[in-house]
Amino acid sequence: MTQISALLKDKRCTRTVGVAAGTLGWIGTAFFGTILIMGERGPALALYGLLPALLSLGMLAGGGRFWSRAEEQASLGRYIGITLAAAVALIALFWGASVAITRGPGQ
Repeated sequence: MTQISALLKDKRCTRTVGVAAGTLGWIGTAFFGTILIMGERGPALALYGLLPALLSLGMLAGGGRFWSRAEEQASLGRYIGITLAAAVALIALFWGASVAITRGPGQ
């Protein structure tokens, strides 16, 4: 248990875990958000879309939490808010680029 608390006090470790959790949360939110929007409706939507999307948002919040432990310059809510806002912006940019690529010139 003391090894875990020592790792949590190490700023490089918490920043690395925060970036990894944020990246996994972003990928999950983008993927499962697409399933929520474009997937079939019914009981499977909750299993394959809603539950994983909520877990991905939890990963994003966890990433913000670990990042705040490394920096300690702002409040926890600010870091989580920045993490969620960055994820939404990246997902919108990714979807916009996808639309632009599929609708390329001449189509």
